[in-house]
Amino acid sequence: MPRALREFYEFAGTAKRALAINDLLAPDDIGTDTGYRVFYVEEQGVWLWGISEGDWLADDPPVWCRENEPGTSWLQDAPSVSVFLVQMLVMSAALAGPHTANAAWLSEAEAEQALGTLGRLDLPPWHWPGSPARWYAGETAVAFTCPNIAPGEDAGGEPLSVWISAVSEDAIAFIEPHLSDAWDYYSPRDG
Repeated sequence: MPRALREFYEFAGTAKRALAINDLLAPDDIGTDTGYRVFYVEEQGVWLWGISEGDWLADDPPVWCRENEPGTSWLQDAPSVSVFLVQMLVMSAALAGPHTANAAWLSEAEAEQALGTLGRLDLPPWHWPGSPARWYAGETAVAFTCPNIAPGEDAGGEPLSVWISAVSEDAIAFIEPHLSDAWDYYSPRDG
């Protein structure tokens, strides 16, 4: 298997405790699908991530994804396994950190205001759960955003789903001035 993926397994295993959603498959469970070795699966099985069989022995090959429907094309999601693993961990941290907030239907302006203290990470966008999915971070918080659209609709950038997580209640308080009825959950308020 690729060195970057092997080293992650050696360090973290399948990281079950670190991953809020989705499944990083155990090495013995990695299977083949239309010329790709699938190693990461959306929690309900609707999206797959894999490495081209031709790149399987490379040190740090690109990661591809596709909807888990017959005949769906594979799309490059990350230029390397190591970048993909950072994306995976930041997304998971944003969804399941100790102090969180999330909203499913924010305008771009509302999201930008709420994320104002966080910088967008220089990571390529994912196609799932809506494209473009993006990552943000600050000293004590991380966030993940993506368009929230129904299948077949054009995103046009809005509305956005936003997940934010911070290391302490004080560290997530930066979004309080931006809370509205659009926010589904804010841990200091909603427990």
